Amino acid sequence: MNSRERIKKIFAGEIPDRVGIFDAPWPETVERWHREGLPKEVHVNEYFDYDIDDCLLLDTSLMLPKKIMEKTPEYMIYSDANGVVNKVMRGKTGAPLVLDYLIKTPADWEKYKKSLRFSKARIQIIRWGEYEPVDESNIVSSTLPWSKVLKQYQEARQKDKFMLFLAAGPLENATHLLDAQDVYMKMLTEPDFISDLFSTFTDLVIESYRQIEALGIQMDGFHFSDDIAYKNGMFFSPDTYRELLLPCHKRLCDFFRSAGLPVMYHTDGKLDEVLPLAIEAGITAIQPIEAKAGNDVRQLKARYEDIVFAGNIDVTKLSGTRSDVENEVITKIESVKNKGRYLYHSDHSVPPTVSFDNYKYALELVRKYGKY
Repeated sequence: MNSRERIKKIFAGEIPDRVGIFDAPWPETVERWHREGLPKEVHVNEYFDYDIDDCLLLDTSLMLPKKIMEKTPEYMIYSDANGVVNKVMRGKTGAPLVLDYLIKTPADWEKYKKSLRFSKARIQIIRWGEYEPVDESNIVSSTLPWSKVLKQYQEARQKDKFMLFLAAGPLENATHLLDAQDVYMKMLTEPDFISDLFSTFTDLVIESYRQIEALGIQMDGFHFSDDIAYKNGMFFSPDTYRELLLPCHKRLCDFFRSAGLPVMYHTDGKLDEVLPLAIEAGITAIQPIEAKAGNDVRQLKARYEDIVFAGNIDVTKLSGTRSDVENEVITKIESVKNKGRYLYHSDHSVPPTVSFDNYKYALELVRKYGKY
């Protein structure tokens, strides 16, 4: 059974040969692994034979010209494709420090929202889990010609991997334009403004997939990111979610599932309140199920048998002893593989505290104990 067949079975609620495997090591982690034995000429996704690798990414930005505004040996300040001014430390993976936002009012939004239309320049092929520290080359780099994107897609299809169409969700896109706290406040004080933001980005994602299908591209699944929670619960009430965000999440799920694509939803944070809402929206799978937020996939699987769970392997345990690795992987895999619907993934991404030997051992255990 190849990777594409395996993941399709898992999303369909059928029993494959083993649990699915994919993951997201940081660049600093890969650098450490190179020092510890990972061959430099082999991509980490290929070395570990992840079932999900090449993906099609939709750029949902305003596509404004990026500009470097200040640079030193330690940091850079630049404006991104949404006109947001960021400060980043060189060679470091992580969220930038935001210094200013272009969009602050409904009038600003009306001025720029017309740019949110499909174009081939919005599409690129990336490898699942690749994090790039921001540097001058990728700030000023231009998009690939469509012919090269299409060639990359055709080459990726030859690998028999499960390919995801990736896009930021409506809330995540809103927080790429406005300060996140401002978005949460405006959900209460200016709901019409926020609703228009959410709806416009939802329209962009749906229309873009219609267009790329017409251009001869067919993906296997849809993955969108919309963080609505932190370690103690949701950022806003379930009622607010149902009023403003649920209609957009439901539109996304309805559209992609009608197109034959299962929907994987990414949110960080505690899932107790989130999961019933996500199920109401129509998701197929939830990812990455942060252990550090108190989630335990063994308990969640017992309550929600019809959802595909992807993740929850605690990277703090993978950073410990071999005994820690064994206990984390074996107890979870043996518990949650029952009746299928599980994919191995870290509980967010793999930091450089995880050694190459520990990670190799973890995946050996997954393949051993994840067989059906």
